[in-house]
Amino acid sequence: MAGNKNRADVSGNRKDGYKATQQGKPTIKAPTQGAVEAKAKAQVEKAGGGQVYIHRPNGQIRDADTVAKGNESKAKDTKH
Repeated sequence: MAGNKNRADVSGNRKDGYKATQQGKPTIKAPTQGAVEAKAKAQVEKAGGGQVYIHRPNGQIRDADTVAKGNESKAKDTKH
C-alpha cells in the first residue's frame, strides 16, 4: 500500500462505519460501504486512475476494481 498514490482501500463494518485509506491515511468516512466505495473511486479517478480494494472486516480483500486510466482487463467483470 505504501507508495501507491492511486490505490484506495475500503474497510470497516456496519457498527463503526466505513473508511477509505490512501497510503495508510484515512481520506473518506461514511456510514455505508457503498458510499465510501463510490467516493474512493471518484478520488482515484481524479488522481489519474488506479485500484480500489474492498476489504472484509477481517482484512481479507473481497473485491478490487480498476478505475479510469488503470490497466483494466478486457475480460468481463462478473462480480458487478
